[in-house]
Amino acid sequence: MSTTKPKVLHIGDNIKYNHELYARFASQFELIQPSAAERSRAEFKRALQEGRWGNFHAIFRPFWNTGGEMSNWDEELISLLPASVQIIASAGAGYDWANVECFARYAPPRTPSTTAHTHSPLTARNPSTQTIGIIGLGAIGLTIARKARAAFPGIRVVYHDLVRKGPELEGSIDATYAATLEGVLRAVDCAVLATSFAGCTLIDAAALGKFRRGAGGFLSAVGLDVHASELVVHLRLAASRRVMMLSHDAGGRWIHMWRFEKLAMENLLGFFGEGRAVTPVNAHLVKMDKGGGGKLKSLL
Repeated sequence: MSTTKPKVLHIGDNIKYNHELYARFASQFELIQPSAAERSRAEFKRALQEGRWGNFHAIFRPFWNTGGEMSNWDEELISLLPASVQIIASAGAGYDWANVECFARYAPPRTPSTTAHTHSPLTARNPSTQTIGIIGLGAIGLTIARKARAAFPGIRVVYHDLVRKGPELEGSIDATYAATLEGVLRAVDCAVLATSFAGCTLIDAAALGKFRRGAGGFLSAVGLDVHASELVVHLRLAASRRVMMLSHDAGGRWIHMWRFEKLAMENLLGFFGEGRAVTPVNAHLVKMDKGGGGKLKSLL
């Protein structure tokens, strides 16, 4: 790392849990923390336009419940960032608040369920004889695949992701890669949607028609723990005997807030100290600028 400390814009409240790590983190970066008033969208835009915080190199958001006062990170906001910005490290499992494609477009090169399952005893199957499809083989999807393989040794795993995983990871869960979403839907008995919403609906009416037909029609049952307009749920789905709804509250638990905060700091330390973030999200969208110009936008 250079003797000149990278400047980090800390948006949101102070850290609450990982104080020992934060002490090391704070010693390696020059931290700039806008006030709550400066984080409103209008004031945040004004500050960026006038260069109030200078040429900072990274944005750090250690808690998903604050630091989002400027609303969604769309092109209107992203285009105002100084060219010096290289990475955003944000707490949380999803990134539907950020346009990751736009981050990638703004220059070379960033740092995450619904389950279809059987319900009635008359249509139940032994999972060891079935094929499970994982849509999005990130940390959550991989954990589900590993648990499924451990509980039901004969179960087959087919997955689709924007970037194919390496042979070592695929081999660890004996997974088969499908190059398209349709390739997964037509091949599996149970599908798990384990990817963040990125602006387009993956399972729409057309996709539902591509599922393999089973004893209960195209879908025997569905499990939902994330809803489009939380805290509001779809009343027709809620009333259906084929639908199981779970509480979407994992991100609010203490252990996850502790981990989110810790991981956000580790991403910045890894990116500036070792040249590699821990959990890059849009690296596949970014093309390196061999000339070294332009903005580098990496979202974690």
